[in-house]
Amino acid sequence: MKRSIVLILVLGLVAGSVATAQAGKKAKPVKTTLYFHGGSPIGETEIADIVSGLYRKMDTTEPADPTAKSVALVAAGAGGIGTPNPTCAGSPLFPVWVGDVEGKIVGDITIKLSAVGAPAPIDVRVWGMVPGPTACDSQGVEGYVDPHAEVRVDAPAGPGEIEAVLEDVNFPAQRLMVQFTPVLEGPTATRVLYDSTSFISQMEFSCVPPKGSKSCV
Repeated sequence: MKRSIVLILVLGLVAGSVATAQAGKKAKPVKTTLYFHGGSPIGETEIADIVSGLYRKMDTTEPADPTAKSVALVAAGAGGIGTPNPTCAGSPLFPVWVGDVEGKIVGDITIKLSAVGAPAPIDVRVWGMVPGPTACDSQGVEGYVDPHAEVRVDAPAGPGEIEAVLEDVNFPAQRLMVQFTPVLEGPTATRVLYDSTSFISQMEFSCVPPKGSKSCV
């Protein structure tokens, strides 16, 4: 009987130690790649959908279509178009993608977006949530939400790739949004290409999953 009681106590202590060790483990960041997709070959036709909150999606599914989709990266009256407001989060007039991501984004974010056009400076902005297409500063109304991470890069001359590295980030994500905002210093027009086996535009990052999950997507 005494041996049985001792054995039970020992097993209880071992089980308690294992449970404590497991509870003390911290979730490790998971490397994640999201690919940019679109619903239409000509991205400008999606403006009305974006205004209503239906953004272009980014997810873990690699593009399968060889034909690229595209949308203009427009600034400062290029091609007769008026100047979009640069202080907008989720502007339908700029290339924007949203992905279902939940967790904490840590380390570096690397974004690659195929493009063709004229060289121009671009602000690449990332939010850990979706502020909405009306989140703009205009006419004295403050609605703009600062991004969790931002970096300025140059669009290439001719065909090439916009590559942005947002270093050492650390912020929570409920949904992840990325926007490419031209710096309004003069007429600029570039088309970005995506959702194609020939033009795989994507976003890479590490994410700590929520408790009980193995992935943030």
